[in-house]
Amino acid sequence: MTKKIHIDTDTYYRLLEEKEKGSFRNFNDTLRHIFGMPAYLEVQREKREKKEREKGLVLKKERHNAKIAVKYKHSRLCFLRDKIDPLEDDDYFQVETANHGTFVFSKKDFNENGVFFHVTESESYSEDGIYHYPKPPSKALRFRIK
Repeated sequence: MTKKIHIDTDTYYRLLEEKEKGSFRNFNDTLRHIFGMPAYLEVQREKREKKEREKGLVLKKERHNAKIAVKYKHSRLCFLRDKIDPLEDDDYFQVETANHGTFVFSKKDFNENGVFFHVTESESYSEDGIYHYPKPPSKALRFRIK
């Protein structure tokens, strides 16, 4: 919803000057700057990050309470086909890494619509039965419980 505000001529020219300096994309950004408000894109980014953090906390709580069907240790975040494939979709497995913490995943995370579906499609996983990351990708961090 767009609302109209009325401003005097001096304020309008100040807005034009600020915008012409190239510091701001539009009048709204200029007004936000003048009033010490965060820019629109920054606000949207903060909202998105907050939502992701909240989702991650929900996942962490859910995964802390999950019944773990399989646990294994590896120096890296590693997926072992022989341990994961026999699981049911609702089963969870835990991977404890030496340097990157402990991760808990459900088998659903590996289905074709799951976050790690590309792992099961990889040559390494399908032929050798192992897929690992030198460093956990950012999308895996929401599955880390400690």
